[in-house]
Amino acid sequence: MSRGESHDRPDTIIDTDPDTLSRVLGAKVTLTEAVNGGRLTITGDDRAGQRLSDAARIEETAPTGTFSPP
Repeated sequence: MSRGESHDRPDTIIDTDPDTLSRVLGAKVTLTEAVNGGRLTITGDDRAGQRLSDAARIEETAPTGTFSPP
């Protein structure tokens, strides 16, 4: 994954703004929702774009409790 112009022939290119990328990777919106909303485009292999999105997704974890120092 790299930002900017591609120098090789990639399988897929995802073009979006930083906020949308953050929302997709943070599991706040799906890749499909971002595409359908016009905030993200995929050029090339759509399945490769979905696999990349799935692999890079950052799931939120619930806090496990409060921290009490000794």
